[in-house]
Amino acid sequence: MASVDLRDNNLLGISWVDSGWVPILNPGNVLDYFSERSNPFYDRTCNNEVVKMQRLTLEHLK
Repeated sequence: MASVDLRDNNLLGISWVDSGWVPILNPGNVLDYFSERSNPFYDRTCNNEVVKMQRLTLEHLK
């Protein structure tokens, strides 16, 4: 999927799904699903990404 510049586009017409993940989604991997590189809505500078890259638990966000 091509990268989308969200600042210049109307987001109402954009959707994203990775059908390869759908059969295996569970509470333990849902954040991995939404942080996929192909997801144009995921902010690579968000706290979730920082915690993920440092291999910390989500408890560090509290």
